[in-house]
Amino acid sequence: MSKQTHTPGPWQFIEGDRELGAMSDIMATDDFRIGYVLCESRSEPVRKEDIANGRLIAAAPELLEGAELAARQLREHLIVASPWGMALVERLEAIIVKAKGETP
Repeated sequence: MSKQTHTPGPWQFIEGDRELGAMSDIMATDDFRIGYVLCESRSEPVRKEDIANGRLIAAAPELLEGAELAARQLREHLIVASPWGMALVERLEAIIVKAKGETP
């Protein structure tokens, strides 16, 4: 796996004010916005989904770190010797490659 090139985490999801129609931010620090999610829909189900998407995006650096740690630990402790173990490691490694924009 290659060296990290994304903005380091943790990232934080900050919900915008619905009444003002404000976007919700994904922030790396108090003054560095990673991105935003609209979350301004008047439809409650759509707004809830937008908020859930924002929280998932904000968790991305920690999820990637967890996937890398899990794949490494599984390989190091020979859990890959079983068919399910190898399948799990391969799935984790494919997700890591996808997240980093690498070629498999």
